[in-house]
Amino acid sequence: RDIGDRKRTERQLSQLRETVATLMLADDRTTVVDTAIEAITDIIELPVVAYYRRDKDTLRPDAISSKAKTILDEFPAFEPGEGLIWTAVETGTQQYYPDLQVVEGRYNPETVLRTELQLPVADDGVILVGSTTPDDITESERDLLGILGDRVETALSLLERAEQLQQAKAKIAAERQQLRDVIDAIPQLVCAQ
Repeated sequence: RDIGDRKRTERQLSQLRETVATLMLADDRTTVVDTAIEAITDIIELPVVAYYRRDKDTLRPDAISSKAKTILDEFPAFEPGEGLIWTAVETGTQQYYPDLQVVEGRYNPETVLRTELQLPVADDGVILVGSTTPDDITESERDLLGILGDRVETALSLLERAEQLQQAKAKIAAERQQLRDVIDAIPQLVCAQ
């Protein structure tokens, strides 16, 4: 059993490395989020994976694994204070619930989910990972998912910075063109006098 666990962990680490490389080269946020959802589904082999994006003071489902759509009927938006997910947002720390059935404050008391892990991604959103089996995410898997969540945050931050850089370059190019237009108009103004 020990060798099997070790091999599984090695496989998961290898997949995580590949995923991180893909995340860092992503061209847009949709690719980052979709890659993360797919990787978690493949690496940890859990059925429910979703990304909830923060939209002002509401968390809205942004991406959902195909397996999750077959298990859960709805993916609600969460207003502040609704459900356990806001604890991850407010504390900025990973939240693990090994048995949702005994946890007060869950959004849906009738949920089929038994295990839930919430990974905050800066101010952007939360990765939600769940299972219908109690205590279904090992400590090492939670560590791996924490690393992946951090890399999603980094990838989204890089995309935001790249966009800001592009906007700054466009603004500088427009200002340079204005300056050229003024410089080109000076000889005509001098001759007109």
